[in-house]
Amino acid sequence: MHTRPPDPPGPAPTLGGTDTGDVPTAGTEEHVTTGAPCWAALMTPDPGAAMEFYGRVLGWTSRIARGHPGRGLTALHHGMPVAGLTEPVLPSASPAWTVYFATHRLDRAVDDIRAVGGTVAVGPLTFAGGRAAWACDTAGVQFGAWESPLSSWRTDGAAGAPQRMELHTHDPFAAALFYGHVFGWDSPHTDPFAVSYDDDRVVVRVAGQAVLELGDALPWRLLGVPEAGWTPHVRVDDCARAVADAQEAGGQVLAPPRPGPHGTSAVVSHAAAGVVRLVTGSDD
Repeated sequence: MHTRPPDPPGPAPTLGGTDTGDVPTAGTEEHVTTGAPCWAALMTPDPGAAMEFYGRVLGWTSRIARGHPGRGLTALHHGMPVAGLTEPVLPSASPAWTVYFATHRLDRAVDDIRAVGGTVAVGPLTFAGGRAAWACDTAGVQFGAWESPLSSWRTDGAAGAPQRMELHTHDPFAAALFYGHVFGWDSPHTDPFAVSYDDDRVVVRVAGQAVLELGDALPWRLLGVPEAGWTPHVRVDDCARAVADAQEAGGQVLAPPRPGPHGTSAVVSHAAAGVVRLVTGSDD
């Protein structure tokens, strides 16, 4: 793995947001859903340019990631943390999204990653808000595991925040088996998880909310995205308007707005901001 591990999510930032800082405030605590996504991070050679793009398209603002001055940004939407933007080690590295999964037992997760053919690159390491490890699955796609009493997936349907993470990979069923084993989706008692096969995709739901999608990399290669990896789905109020804003901000339209299983969606990319799917309507 050629990039520096992205900054850990900390105790409070969750997909969808929880509060206005990296430290939880009274009333924001919630139980962790072990095995669920809890944070998204973009590794990019230019976090500032990526932030400028997402500020124009999604209305994000930012602050220096706490504890890592100069190494990354925390993206905010209406004051709530929604994603991390961090620099890779190699300046020429292309931008790539990754996802963190919440776990109560990080050491066991690390053992399980190795047992099913994954590679643990860094960790476990201890931070102020919890413990983290970074790994690659059997296809070489990077992800993180995060152990903390807070930091669980939380979405409320609001525009401007990641609603689910999509993995495009060469064998989505093998990926589902890998992540299911490591994070417990395949255990006899899978509540609150439900795993289904929808329109050639493996969809993982937590308490009825779709939070993960695993699909074939081929359609993405046809869009000009050659590598297996993660792409966030971000809800917007007006997909066509968001696409126009992306173009004005220097982005490229890989797939124009059209109705589909994600509601009305489009895929845009940017040299510093990577690839993102913009969604209006239902993302279930």
